[in-house]
Amino acid sequence: MERELQRLSWLKVREFVPSTIDTILLPVGTVEAHGSACLGTDNFIPEAIALGVAERLNALVAPTLSYGVTRSLYRYPGGITINPKTYELLI
Repeated sequence: MERELQRLSWLKVREFVPSTIDTILLPVGTVEAHGSACLGTDNFIPEAIALGVAERLNALVAPTLSYGVTRSLYRYPGGITINPKTYELLI
């Protein structure tokens, strides 16, 4: 069964939630500098973890929240930071 919520139609979601699946995992990451590595490293890791445990938990995986509070890395191009209050409201 497909576990990524964003790959399912609303019809499929209606079929499984909440009758069969009652848990949706929300991977949380950020887009920020990691030396010469790609900016999305902090998204890929929680996504992989969520996908790795979703079947065992009988859960779906929501799209990753890719925005964080990363002011210390603001000077590096490509990073995305949001206000702490905005982050709190999103979570």
